[in-house]
Amino acid sequence: MGEKKLKKAYIYTGGESYGALLPIPPCDALIIAADSGYDLADGCGVIPSLLVGDMDSIESKYIPDTVEIIKVKAEKDETDTMLAVDLALSRGAEEIYIFGGLGGRVDHGLSNIYLLEYIHSRGAVGYISDGKNCVRYLRNGSMKIHCDSYKYFSLISLDAVSYGVTVDGGKYPLCGAELRRERQYAVSNEFLSETDDVTVNVENGTLLVITHHC
Repeated sequence: MGEKKLKKAYIYTGGESYGALLPIPPCDALIIAADSGYDLADGCGVIPSLLVGDMDSIESKYIPDTVEIIKVKAEKDETDTMLAVDLALSRGAEEIYIFGGLGGRVDHGLSNIYLLEYIHSRGAVGYISDGKNCVRYLRNGSMKIHCDSYKYFSLISLDAVSYGVTVDGGKYPLCGAELRRERQYAVSNEFLSETDDVTVNVENGTLLVITHHC
């Protein structure tokens, strides 16, 4: 039997990004725009299935009738990106890609990154990318990361201490290391080649795994 195909959702958000470096979603993916994320999707030649937000920052003048619009009030607890993630989860997404949302305002960027923990807690896999950087969440487990034309990868501990951190396949290997939140040193590691994968494992702790184009 073949490997199970995960249901994917792609969420386009506001903030600075490198649209030309973002991948085009597959035709069977759920595509959601969070408010001004519609402008990013439109610039990438992508028409979302859903548009959610208070519509306070979207610049596009024409939105096709095929786009389902969910308008919410501006005074709310959740960000538009949070609402988009909840929509994706409610519609069965098992793998969620958030595009944009890293550059510009630091508060927005950090809140979007921490959504990866929320996605993980709901049993799904999350990624956030601005085209040059891709951030993933790893807790008490192992992850294989592909070069995909990235040059660098970094491990950032979200816990005070992450124990038993191992890196296999990178230029600077680690074996059972401790990474501390107060003093991060597993930054700017490198892939050995475009064809070799890197395996990251953490026995007890939480990491952000970040890949970066040079």
